[in-house]
Amino acid sequence: MSKVALGTNMGEGDGQLADMHRKYRIMEGNRKNYSEDSQSIIKRQRNTIDKVKRDNESLRREIAAAGKGGFVMLDAAGRKHVNDSNNQAEYYARKIELERRRDHELLNQLKLAESRMMEKKRALGGVNATREDDMQVNRQIKVLEARLDKALLNFNEARPGI
Repeated sequence: MSKVALGTNMGEGDGQLADMHRKYRIMEGNRKNYSEDSQSIIKRQRNTIDKVKRDNESLRREIAAAGKGGFVMLDAAGRKHVNDSNNQAEYYARKIELERRRDHELLNQLKLAESRMMEKKRALGGVNATREDDMQVNRQIKVLEARLDKALLNFNEARPGI
């Protein structure tokens, strides 16, 4: 090869080398930025984890304290009030259960009475049986009244002039 050909190749090699150095610096800067960002994210996450751990420990202590001395902290009047309230709650619970049983019993009696009433209606001849019976009785009364009026007229006519 000639010197001119070598020189042009060398110039191209220097350009490529400079381009490679530039790309390397950019990559190095990107790596540093990424590393710094990652470190700050990790630091924030660790701080959050530490805070959650402290809160968790605080809550555990509160729960333990409440579990051990919840009723011990009440004075005699407070305990009496709690016991009275519990007794009253039990009393009303028993009353509610008694009323439920009564309600159930009354519903059963009502169903029984309704079924008996339906049987009686069927035995009488249906729903309108009483109305029809009343109408029949009223007709009979009118017929008998008419007969009575006719008999009274006949009696008055047959009677000699008083």
